[in-house]
Amino acid sequence: MRTSLVLAAALAGCDSNGVSAGVARKPQIFYTAEEIQQMNRLAMAIVHQNLPAIDAEILGGSDPKDLNTLDGQTPLMFAAQMGMPKSVAHVIGRSDVNQLSATGETALIVACANATSPDAIRDRMAVVRELLSHGADPNKRADVRSALMNAAASGSLEMVQALLTAKADPRATRAGRTAAWFSEKSVWQNPEVTALLKSAEGRPL
Repeated sequence: MRTSLVLAAALAGCDSNGVSAGVARKPQIFYTAEEIQQMNRLAMAIVHQNLPAIDAEILGGSDPKDLNTLDGQTPLMFAAQMGMPKSVAHVIGRSDVNQLSATGETALIVACANATSPDAIRDRMAVVRELLSHGADPNKRADVRSALMNAAASGSLEMVQALLTAKADPRATRAGRTAAWFSEKSVWQNPEVTALLKSAEGRPL
């Protein structure tokens, strides 16, 4: 059996900007029915920002640093992806803020994806600030989009500015494309974001 946390994503009201809003998954990992139930309880606690329930699941054996805790993600990564600032603040002290998911993404990378509505931008900005204040590296990733690329594609000027202030590299590429390219080609293109990123590419970090 394999578990799915799609229900949690639906409850959180996620949308898509071309960056997958699904949960990172580690191939060919199988779980018992009991493990699946535990994952879903923890996922629901995170989505509803039920802090006592999160504590109960962690005390019950959900390791905050184990990628198998939430099918390829840690609780921090999942909370960041869902845009749940209270849940992020609650688990961040027990987590490795720069840990990579099974798909090579940090909590900061997934937090910067899909921020295309005012409510989503507000909540995800709170998450981004929390992560950066705890030492999140805006440039850490595997062969995936960077946090800055995701923020650029979302069209959030505030998020892009925060990442640049934190020394995100505007010249970093994914398949030869910089964050400015992702901004310019996004259906949520913000001309101010594109201009800022193109300008930043020409300045020293």
